[in-house]
Amino acid sequence: RVAVDMATIERTHMLVLCRHCSTGKASRQDPFGFAYFPFYNEENLFVQNGLHQLPIYRYNKVEHAQRSFYLAPDAKLLPRKEKLTVRIDLCSTRITQEAKLNKLMKWQSQPVGNWKYGLEMFGYIEKIELVKFLREIFDALFSILTHPHSEEIREEVVNLAYTSIVYVIINIANKYSSFLPVLKAYIANQFNSPLAHQHLLRILRYTIDHIDDDKLGKQVRDTLKALPYLIKFVITSRYQFRPPDPAVPDMEFKTEVSALLHQLSQAMSRTEPKSLIVNQVLALQCFNALLEDLGNVFSVRELGHITRNFVESIHGFKDALEEQKNQNYIRHKLLLLYGLIAGRVFALEESRQVILPVILENILAHLTRDNEAIDLLAEMLRVST
Repeated sequence: RVAVDMATIERTHMLVLCRHCSTGKASRQDPFGFAYFPFYNEENLFVQNGLHQLPIYRYNKVEHAQRSFYLAPDAKLLPRKEKLTVRIDLCSTRITQEAKLNKLMKWQSQPVGNWKYGLEMFGYIEKIELVKFLREIFDALFSILTHPHSEEIREEVVNLAYTSIVYVIINIANKYSSFLPVLKAYIANQFNSPLAHQHLLRILRYTIDHIDDDKLGKQVRDTLKALPYLIKFVITSRYQFRPPDPAVPDMEFKTEVSALLHQLSQAMSRTEPKSLIVNQVLALQCFNALLEDLGNVFSVRELGHITRNFVESIHGFKDALEEQKNQNYIRHKLLLLYGLIAGRVFALEESRQVILPVILENILAHLTRDNEAIDLLAEMLRVST
């Protein structure tokens, strides 16, 4: 195992001196050859893991008196017929061997084509790398998102950066959920992008407005899956842009977030096209998670009205046959109600007064045919008392 100083690793190489195995003293001390191995390749990327075959050169004691003489462009090295095989296994949370990711994280010193290609191929980067370099990746992506790019590439680059941000969030939530506290800590303590909320809100509103557009199907689904964390980013960014002042409410920001939530509620009321129900289920799944952070923007009573509007917008089905076909939708609707009853909005009297009627109305609608609704009513009574 070789420990290398991070400050000099890009200029570091490994020198191997080759000696004969013998009991003779002279032969043990005098190398017959040497090999060297730079850790970084011509693309300024750490060499790949695996086996590497190195040429062995004849050793000259006089030449080796000059340190690293063999690195000089005009060095005259005499190769031997032997080869040296070394195995590289990088163990680091600060160095990546992913060429696309490396160019992306160093995007400001790269030609546009290099880091833009990294964005385009972002989904092919090894997922474990996204966890290892969470902070560096988010820093780069949000820097790209808010950078004043030329008009020719601005829209494409911003959309690629947004898609990559969402991809990282979903990757962590689905495959590395134990790292979710790390993601939350990054947003709370390390994330720094005062302009990001402007771009995120604009894209979010556009995406929710096109929730039934088949061409944007994947973007809509991924956005809804990542929405709780996107809202965390939005709120943190806005407070960096304009620190909260209890004496002067940020009405402009409230209006923008309210408009987004209103769009989401409107989408829940629609029954056509039928395929929309997939995205509506995702909205049901994520709504409760939004409330914690929305509490930093809205008052308790305002949060109650937002919740009531959303629940009121959840459409029903015209007959029992339609309900039978959409049991997954109904189950997540009941899970949403359960989460509301168990959550802060229902616990506080000021907001409970606002949402209690609509929650009770929805539970009663299912009492005759859903045992889960009976359990919900019992839980609501327990919490209320």
